[in-house]
Amino acid sequence: FLNNAYFSAKVGIGTESPLDELQIGNYTGSNSLSITSADGANYAELKLREFNNNYGITFKLDSNLDILNILYHNNSTSGQSAMAISRTTGNVGIGTTSPTHKLDVTGVVLGRSGLGVYNNGRIVNYNAGGSIKFLSSADITILNGGDNEYVRFVSSTGNVGIGTTTPGTKLH
Repeated sequence: FLNNAYFSAKVGIGTESPLDELQIGNYTGSNSLSITSADGANYAELKLREFNNNYGITFKLDSNLDILNILYHNNSTSGQSAMAISRTTGNVGIGTTSPTHKLDVTGVVLGRSGLGVYNNGRIVNYNAGGSIKFLSSADITILNGGDNEYVRFVSSTGNVGIGTTTPGTKLH
């Protein structure tokens, strides 16, 4: 097209009878913009990229992994997974392309209201400056804004220590 073009009917690319306003590929569906994989391909992609193809977002429906993967491109043509949604379970993964729960996050979660959950077993309240830490021994500690421990629950004995990390009685 050398000049502006207007289509009053449906437009198809790769199909002679499009079912949607703009249909790319050949399939049967409903009223929408549709992008389907090429014959024999195991994925379909929608790319929103800058002109040099190294920055942007890609939505990739991958039947090999059974996910919708949302990739971000920061000076990269291949991109990194930002979020994945399982087609069979609906589970959402952030930092993982294999979510096993409704929300499966790999890495640090930070609530802008001041709550942070870290992969080292610590829950932090940034507004109040304290934290709760779940230790590998199954003990639980309460700390102030730094790493000063105020309270410790020892799971093996049921003892609680205030100001001590080794309580010898039920309340020490």
